[in-house]
Amino acid sequence: MAIEYELRRFLSKKSAVESQLNSFKNELQTKFAKLEDVVAKLDESENRILLAVEAYKKSVERSARGELRRAERKIKELEKKLEKGGGNLSGDDIDILAVSRAKTLAIFDAILFNISNWSNAGDTAPDFELVSQSILFPVVYEKIMEGDEEYLLDEVPIGALDVIYRGRQWVKHLRATCEKSLIDSEMWRIKQPTVAEWWLNDALPMIYGERNEEWDDIEPFAQQEMIAWRDFPANRALSFPRIFDGMESVRRYQDEIRETSKIPELDKQALKTRLEPNE
Repeated sequence: MAIEYELRRFLSKKSAVESQLNSFKNELQTKFAKLEDVVAKLDESENRILLAVEAYKKSVERSARGELRRAERKIKELEKKLEKGGGNLSGDDIDILAVSRAKTLAIFDAILFNISNWSNAGDTAPDFELVSQSILFPVVYEKIMEGDEEYLLDEVPIGALDVIYRGRQWVKHLRATCEKSLIDSEMWRIKQPTVAEWWLNDALPMIYGERNEEWDDIEPFAQQEMIAWRDFPANRALSFPRIFDGMESVRRYQDEIRETSKIPELDKQALKTRLEPNE
């Protein structure tokens, strides 16, 4: 009887210890899961910070190169003025130039908007628009804001509607052949050069009437830069100063742009060329 009593007491203690151990394990697992969640959120924050830092770094480097090109261009302009005996731009000339820059950016924005809104079913392509901006920002937008007057457009060019139609065909083709969004890292790596080739060899020559060989030497914005542009609008003035200034000028001169650019007419005509997604 004494042995049975001791055995029951031992088993009871063992059960109590096992119960305490399981409770302790569950508590540890709960705490561990919470710590894992905290670490995951910290990793996500770190990635976003690194993304923003890398975008800012590339922007500063590109800005420095742009400042150098602008300074070189300004020196050449001053040299020409000295040869001709001098001359200065009036306030009216500066305003006209500012409106012309804003108008050109607005025209490109309208073309991109209409390409993105490609389908009669209401489908949109913000991924294609972002990839396109990664090419147009350095190739066209920054050139305009640096003062290159060769890129200025007085009004919507004749080829704009064809560019929109062809761009919509591109979007439809990509939707039919790509399982993932172009924002996916692998898809961006594969498709950005193809989209760039279309803009440089087809769309931009239709807009400007000829192809510029200098476009081949301009590096498109990287994916992380464009994601930072999309996701951190408050940082645009710092990370993308020239593009930000350009967008602000579009808002500043929106009335003049609407009256003189023929963008409203383009938008109306573009409604007629939207595609059927399933045909």
